[in-house]
Amino acid sequence: GMMGGMGGGMEPLSRAVFCKSLHPNTTHEELVNEVGSYGPLESVRINSERGEGLLVFLDPYAAGALLQDRPTLRLHEQTAELSWGKAKPLSQQMMDAIANGATRNLYLGGLPPATQIEQLHSLFRPFGTIESVRIMRHHGTGYVNFCSIEASIAARNHFTNAKARDFLPGYSGPDADTIVQVTFTSAQQNCRRRAFGPGAGGKGGGDFGCNDGGKGSFNDSRSGEFEQRGGGKGFGGRGGGRGFSGGDPRSL
Repeated sequence: GMMGGMGGGMEPLSRAVFCKSLHPNTTHEELVNEVGSYGPLESVRINSERGEGLLVFLDPYAAGALLQDRPTLRLHEQTAELSWGKAKPLSQQMMDAIANGATRNLYLGGLPPATQIEQLHSLFRPFGTIESVRIMRHHGTGYVNFCSIEASIAARNHFTNAKARDFLPGYSGPDADTIVQVTFTSAQQNCRRRAFGPGAGGKGGGDFGCNDGGKGSFNDSRSGEFEQRGGGKGFGGRGGGRGFSGGDPRSL
């Protein structure tokens, strides 16, 4: 179990929290609803077969606050145990992107009225694991929530200047050539509706999670073997600035 918590203002050991004994049906969305209010997450991964997960916050103090408050989580009538995990430092490139507003959530404005959720899944799936897709049909807007900021950045770069007809094959409406707005959005905007729906418990809801393919395992996550999806490119740099770097060298 967790040793001694965060008592006495101890410096956080990492910006990552390792989860074990997760119920195999736990989704990323459920996990993040429990922990997302502690601070923005860089990534969330679940290995359902092993009952393990890894939550990588941007700020190590967010990870520390979570562990101090909630050494266990109750999901699907099963108690999951939380402890320090391991994460590579954020690269300078990623820190710059985050400073410029990058999140794991994308907002889509100006979608064709008939756009279906499954079509957005198909379009965005190549960029990384998706937690959820929502469409507000009356407004022509949608949200695509990835499991990592890295995937969200890649998708946004790809769909910058994409037109309405690119999101709905065969669409020939009057706005078919109108560029769809694809921007990062904050967790609070994205999940405001959760305040009125079921599952709005936890600490006021979280930001967003993801459904992972379940590849790989986190059994070495606390000894530095955690690999980013996509080869972990760009995660080697050590950055300054509390909140975006590991801070404590023990987090490396």
